[in-house]
Amino acid sequence: MRKLYFLSMLACTCLSALKLTAQQPAKDSSIRAAAINNAILQYQDYISFAAPLYAGPQYTDYYLKLQEGHPFYLNTFFHVGSIMYDHILYERIPMKYDILQNRIVIEDASGVFRLLPEYDKISYFTIQDHEFIKLIKDSSSPTLPKSGFYEVLYKNKNLTLLKKETKEVVEDLNSRSTIQRNVITNINFYLRAGNSYRIFNKKKHVLALFKDKKTEIRQYIRKKNLDFNIDADNALISVVSYYQELTK
Repeated sequence: MRKLYFLSMLACTCLSALKLTAQQPAKDSSIRAAAINNAILQYQDYISFAAPLYAGPQYTDYYLKLQEGHPFYLNTFFHVGSIMYDHILYERIPMKYDILQNRIVIEDASGVFRLLPEYDKISYFTIQDHEFIKLIKDSSSPTLPKSGFYEVLYKNKNLTLLKKETKEVVEDLNSRSTIQRNVITNINFYLRAGNSYRIFNKKKHVLALFKDKKTEIRQYIRKKNLDFNIDADNALISVVSYYQELTK
C-alpha cells in the first residue's frame, strides 16, 4: 500500500507540473522541470533496494591486499555520480570506478554492501562531473585500441578528445623475500574524428597530429605556456579547442 501511495503521489506531482507548464508563462518552466526531476529522484531513492541497478553481485575489496597504489579512478572513496543503466538514468549514486576490473562499484541503499552493476548494461556514467562513455571495438571502429570506458575531455561535432587510464598490478620481490603487489598507472589520449582514432601522449605527437597547423599550434603552446607533463588534460583540451578555432 505504501508503495502504491508513493507511486500515486509521484504521478500526481508530475502530471500537475506538466499541466501547469502548459498554462503558465515559459519563464516558470525551469522551476516545474526541477520539481519533476526532484520527484523522480525521490522515487529512485525509494525503490533503490528493488531497482535493477542494484541486482548485481557483491564486490570484494581485494585492493586492501595491495601494498602500493589502488585500482580506482581518482581515489578509493565513493563519489556521487550518475549511470545510464539499461536505458534508465540513475542519478545521485555513490560510486567508484575500478579501472583494473573495468567495473563500476556502487553502494546499496543501506550503505553496507558494495555491488557491481552489469557491465553490458552501462552506456555511460559520470563521477564528479567527469564523463565516461563506453566504446566497443568492432568493424566500424578498427582504429580503436580496445573496448572499454573512455573519459571525454572535449567534444564538438567534428572532434572528440578522449582519455584512457589503465592500471595493472606488478609483483616485486622485496628485501625480505616477500612479494609486494603494486599498482602502476598508464595514460593515453585519443583524438576521434568520425570512426577514426589517433593515439598520442607527448607534445611532439600533438604537433604531428595537427601538422596542417603545426606552426600556429607551436606558437600557441609557447604563448599559453602549456605544460604537457604537469597538466596534460587541460593542455590538450586547450590545444584541441584552439585547433577547432583555426579550422572553422
